Amino acid sequence: KKIPEVKIDLTGKEVIGKCPRCKGDVYDTEEYYICENSQKDSGACKFKSGKKISGQDINQKQMIKILTKGKSDLMEKFVSRYGKPFSAKLVLTESKSGPRVSFEFPDD
Repeated sequence: KKIPEVKIDLTGKEVIGKCPRCKGDVYDTEEYYICENSQKDSGACKFKSGKKISGQDINQKQMIKILTKGKSDLMEKFVSRYGKPFSAKLVLTESKSGPRVSFEFPDD
């Protein structure tokens, strides 16, 4: 039996852009950047992105770039699961379940 996901109260949260999946508003919450439609009972949208990815804090300015331009600036403080630091951009990519945030590595 699937445990229902706890809904996040978006009251008073800041809208930072439009969802790449359903064009709903994306809100800045404590732990996530999240589409308003993911919080409806219908679960119409699944878009959300953590505010920390591989040890790197993802600030609002970078998430706005991802939502509007499709990618962030190069960020240098990611840490792999093996503890190795790396640099990458975050980009919107298509997956079976819709747009998601992925890594794009520099050509060096």
